[in-house]
Amino acid sequence: MPTVCEIKVALKAKGIKGISGLNKSGLQSLLNKGGSNQEPKEPPKPKPFVPAPTKGESPKVAEKQIDKKVKPPKPPKILMLTNKEVKEKKEPKPKKQTKQMKFYEEHKSRIDGFMKSPRNVLLSKLSKVESLMTGASTDAEKKQATMQYEILNTAIKMKK
Repeated sequence: MPTVCEIKVALKAKGIKGISGLNKSGLQSLLNKGGSNQEPKEPPKPKPFVPAPTKGESPKVAEKQIDKKVKPPKPPKILMLTNKEVKEKKEPKPKKQTKQMKFYEEHKSRIDGFMKSPRNVLLSKLSKVESLMTGASTDAEKKQATMQYEILNTAIKMKK
């Protein structure tokens, strides 16, 4: 009986590779086969696709065009009347007016009149009103000058 080492030497002499993971019986069988295991077999070629034969005649194409029938429109669905009360939609709450919005609505005509003037004219009027506010002696004059100042200031802001 040859040893594992002798069998490996004989297999290498024949040029057989891939012997590293085999035991003694596997090496012996390779040596007896003569290395036929080494030659890779080609996978069989796939057969070309052939459609299955059909029974009877092939379907024929219609020679005449088929007239499509126009269906009448469907009648509207019938609504069922019930005794339920319909809730009315609530009107949206008016937006709370800010002080600026109230002020604008009160003095709209005056502000619109000032809006027609150029910006530099409004600025000069504003400086005159400021001097009236500081130099006025009575409370009524100060109040009137303050109102005029706010109107002019609003017009200038809207002009931007």
